[in-house]
Amino acid sequence: MSRHLFGLSGADLAMEKVGDEVRLRAAAVGTVWDALTNGTQLTDLTDLAGTPITQITADTEAAVGFYGPDNVSTVYVDFGYSRRFLMTAVDLGSQIDDLVLNKLGLTGGTMLGPIITSGSPSTAGEAANKAYVDAEVADGDVNVLDGATDYTNAQAALKVSKAGDTMTGPLTLPGNPTSALHAATKQYVDSLGGGGGAVASINGQTGVVNLTAASVGALATTLRGAVNGVASLDASTKVPAAQIPDLTSTYLAFEDQWGNQAGPADHNLLAWSFDPSFAANTSAPVGGSVYLVRIFLRKAATVSKVVLMTVSAGSGLTANQSYAGLYTASGARVGVTASQSSAWTTANNTLSMALTSPYSAAAGSYYVAFVSNGATRPGFVCGTSQGTTRTAGNANLSASGYRYCIGATGQTSLPTSLSITSATPDANSYWVGVA
Repeated sequence: MSRHLFGLSGADLAMEKVGDEVRLRAAAVGTVWDALTNGTQLTDLTDLAGTPITQITADTEAAVGFYGPDNVSTVYVDFGYSRRFLMTAVDLGSQIDDLVLNKLGLTGGTMLGPIITSGSPSTAGEAANKAYVDAEVADGDVNVLDGATDYTNAQAALKVSKAGDTMTGPLTLPGNPTSALHAATKQYVDSLGGGGGAVASINGQTGVVNLTAASVGALATTLRGAVNGVASLDASTKVPAAQIPDLTSTYLAFEDQWGNQAGPADHNLLAWSFDPSFAANTSAPVGGSVYLVRIFLRKAATVSKVVLMTVSAGSGLTANQSYAGLYTASGARVGVTASQSSAWTTANNTLSMALTSPYSAAAGSYYVAFVSNGATRPGFVCGTSQGTTRTAGNANLSASGYRYCIGATGQTSLPTSLSITSATPDANSYWVGVA
């Protein structure tokens, strides 16, 4: 099914006979019919751009062009000048060429789709459809096919598979092997029985030899994981911890310890910014500023709490605008507490604040963050606090590596991400910890 193109030729013009003259009529509007007289008006038309139309309109030069209904190649056009004009599709030539290119020649060819016959064949030379073939096979030829199939299957069962097989009788070879990969005959193997590279003894034993671990100087399998034996491996090919000696008396266990000094683990913490016994100052955060304090996890751990210490209490804190949380070294927030607007209103208090979801942290550096808004923000414990011109806690550090810095201002909560490279150094060395 396809539309044919009408018009656009020298004869396809809107015109009117006036006296003895034929005059072109630009912008004339006409209707399309299926007969010279009477008949039915055709309204399933499109313009040259494919837009549906029900009438045709001549252009400024009185030329006409449109597409007719599917498979209609002859129409009659009425411009209202007392008669209808015959128009024949101008693309019939290309249609014929297409038919020539897509026909199946008498000498044969390749079909691109199925042939649908009108019914079962009645003469020997007619094409047979699937229904006819299926019926004929079902009427008796299936017995012949089944017989052939049974015979083929029986023969296949008697063959030796190339992939390997078990024979039920002897295999007789034409002679002794002449190549390394040829199968050997019994007579060839027997001829080698007395020498020619045969093993005379194994570890001093002759005849029927039964080797044990001791025969070849190896440890018995019963000594795996046994006293004075050898270590065995678990399902992950690792030596089980139970078979590793206790070396705590020789080496210090790694628990964030520095010699004999106390470390975070001694305070039931995973990490902290510094030993809180060195804290000598207190400072209240600027409202809306996000403070970042860097900590270091020397081994992987699950962080479930953030810890701060107050000296002075906050008051008049704005509801739901005080929070603490945890960020990665690249500035992605991986943990946040619930609102602390009420909890931060007590003085001289250790604030152990649970994250809404524990975070499984790999070894590396992280930032503990906090923000507060309200009339009087709490005073948190810190080490040095020497004003904006001195940032002792960031000695010899540069942007993206500060231990104490401010990541954003004008905030009412902790953003989901921060630009660490844009953080500004802070003079206050706040004490923080994680557990």
